[in-house]
Amino acid sequence: MFHIMHLRASGISRSALAFKKSRTIVAMGGIALSVLAWGYLIMLGGHGAAAAPAIDARPFHPSAAFLFAFLMWSVMMVAMMLPSAIPTVLLFETIARKQVDDSGRPPSTVLFIAGYLIIWTVYSGFAAIGQLWLQHAGLIATAMAKSAPTVSAIIPIVAGLFQFTPLKSTCLKHCQSPMGFFMLHWRKGQKGALLMGLRSGMYCVGCCWALMVLMFVAGGMNMLWMAGLALFVLIEKLAPGGRRFSRLSGLLMIAWGIWIGTRI
Repeated sequence: MFHIMHLRASGISRSALAFKKSRTIVAMGGIALSVLAWGYLIMLGGHGAAAAPAIDARPFHPSAAFLFAFLMWSVMMVAMMLPSAIPTVLLFETIARKQVDDSGRPPSTVLFIAGYLIIWTVYSGFAAIGQLWLQHAGLIATAMAKSAPTVSAIIPIVAGLFQFTPLKSTCLKHCQSPMGFFMLHWRKGQKGALLMGLRSGMYCVGCCWALMVLMFVAGGMNMLWMAGLALFVLIEKLAPGGRRFSRLSGLLMIAWGIWIGTRI
């Protein structure tokens, strides 16, 4: 009897150890990917001052300019948004280990993360198109996406007003409560993991798209702004009272935009 109990306890210990190890791998993998993205941006930012005039000096070439802007925005979104998604990814890993598909495998955490990043990559495409359009219209001062004064005044006001919208509230609620998200949207299997990642990414974009547009105000390669916005997103999603923080920040953004407008 004692031998049987010992075997069961050993099995539970091994299972708990494997579970802890898998969560550690997932967390460290997400952090490592974000660190790599930050490293690339720092490297790119170091060459930005030299690269921007060269890009502005040559004839407008839509495909090359789009690829540069799209790459910049895509890496920025990984660097800034993935850290705030790690708690949701870890919860997915926890639930997924208790679920299996027809092949006996748990849903893939990698597919969930891929779905999440796919949505932000799509957003990056639209942001790159917007950047090129504003640049072509003369509303962005340089190739590094720093806006002209009028646009710099409008963007914070729009971002601040968005903080009070029902869409912001709904999307932020799902981002703040990953357990509630999975209770509503759980899907079985590998396809389900990808679909849940896509849906989670859509809620995240719906919550934060306007905040990311603030990068146009300071310039796409401003590391302090990127770090500040990444910290802002973490506080808004993970800290107690995140919704109150969101509304207060909205008022500050509106005031900031008005202040910029009075100085034009």
